[in-house]
Amino acid sequence: MIGSRSILTCLVLLLALAQTMQASVLTASKIPSVLPRVLLKPATDVAPATFFTVAPSGDVLAWNSASLASAQSIASSDYVLQWSAQQRMQHDELSAGNDWIAKRSIFTWDHSARRQVELNWERLPAHLQRQLLNSSPHAGELGGAALVSYLRGDRSNEDAGGLLPQRESLLGDTRSSQPVFVGARDGTHSARVYVGTAGGVLHALDADTGQEDWAYLPSALVCVEKLAPEAACLSQPAQMSPAVNSVQVRGQRRDILVSGLGGAAAGVTAKGGWRDR
Repeated sequence: MIGSRSILTCLVLLLALAQTMQASVLTASKIPSVLPRVLLKPATDVAPATFFTVAPSGDVLAWNSASLASAQSIASSDYVLQWSAQQRMQHDELSAGNDWIAKRSIFTWDHSARRQVELNWERLPAHLQRQLLNSSPHAGELGGAALVSYLRGDRSNEDAGGLLPQRESLLGDTRSSQPVFVGARDGTHSARVYVGTAGGVLHALDADTGQEDWAYLPSALVCVEKLAPEAACLSQPAQMSPAVNSVQVRGQRRDILVSGLGGAAAGVTAKGGWRDR
């Protein structure tokens, strides 16, 4: 039976999502078509003015120009590329290798314990370990730790002729998601860009550098191939555009980030108060 507190929490999250979606629609009509899905990062937060876009390749790009006064003044010659999320991730992968893979902050959800857990073989609950092992015909040969390492970005088993599916990029295809900018919050974190991928992953990127701060993989997607019937990788999930809004929770003003899975996969991700760890 659902308690009144759970119902209140759901209503708060749905209200935040609806209000943010409405605001996005109002803003979208003012955005020129020269760069699709462009998001203005206010010049008062970080100078020069910065814009974030989703490239046709699925990459997230940051552009800036000190001469831009508003989104209406954008012209193709005004831009200087500040960072590419895919290139930044490739740089971190090549420069640090396995050390970078091991240190990535990637989380999933343990429904049985109702808590967030690190995507690490030893820390995954037994039911997610079974789900992951059941999702690959090579689980017996590779072992669970290698499958988790693959999900964290290890490419050693996905080369030509490898045992695991090849990926075009470790970031994933973000074309199904609108990037959302959130400024620094009371010393708890720096400015970030939140974006989802067609594979269902939610990324939090440093708005100034493009470096991944953390990523969230829904528990239904803790799988490698489309073999586990209980896993949503069977249903081609897509991470929907994140939505952010400020709401009153128990008399306190808090920022709520809400995102969800599209396609046949079901699920909602919510973070409040910006205490991500």
